[in-house]
Amino acid sequence: MVQVVMGGAVPNFPRMMLISKEISLKGAFRFTTEFNTAVSWLARRVIDPLPLLSAEYPFAQIMEEINYIPNRAPAMLLNAQSYTLGVLIPSFQNQLFADILAGIESVTSGHNYQTLMANYNYDRDSEEESVINLLSYNIDGIILSEKYHTLRTVKFLRSTTLPIVELMDIQGDRLDMEVGFDNRQAAFDMVSTLLDKRRRRKILYLGSKDDIRDEQRYHGYCDAMTRRGLAPLRINPRAISSIHLGIQLMRDALTHTRT
Repeated sequence: MVQVVMGGAVPNFPRMMLISKEISLKGAFRFTTEFNTAVSWLARRVIDPLPLLSAEYPFAQIMEEINYIPNRAPAMLLNAQSYTLGVLIPSFQNQLFADILAGIESVTSGHNYQTLMANYNYDRDSEEESVINLLSYNIDGIILSEKYHTLRTVKFLRSTTLPIVELMDIQGDRLDMEVGFDNRQAAFDMVSTLLDKRRRRKILYLGSKDDIRDEQRYHGYCDAMTRRGLAPLRINPRAISSIHLGIQLMRDALTHTRT
């Protein structure tokens, strides 16, 4: 049997141990004669998440040799902070939300935070299940991609003391914090600019999924068109946005303008 003395050099491990795909913490302890000392040493560092395992400790070298992967779940449950944020995204097909995720992670990574992501496909019941699931991981905060939720979702979120951020919209009541813009006003300003500066007379509105923000933008478009005596024109496939859908909508729009 291979013996390791705490404070001594770490020997080479048998090949049969190195090829193991997964090993428990108990298995790592088999390679030290100072069992109680090792347990006490490791326990202090599991309870306190700040100190990191250092290569100067033989036990840390053992864990490195056997490719031991720490289980963060107990620490997430025991500690006041899990250093994890929950993020809900309505669609992974829309490049916009991929950019939002990249922006979130550009900040969290610099503060040693991890993100747990869930996709609910613009379905409020699915969002409700995802929120409840994320809350069970003792997350430190949650980021939502819209402001309209089921009553049960709101109840669960209000029952926590977590920071809550709702993105993409500033209309209506907010649960905690909001980061976004007025979708109706933004669409109105954009269409008005096209009509005034470029003297366009025929502007089509290309919709996607019938979510609240899409309807807000459509109403802003209609406001700008009717103010100038123009008829609103809309192509709405009632599908989740994607690159392929955008290609099809552009083809439909070009066909529509020729008729």
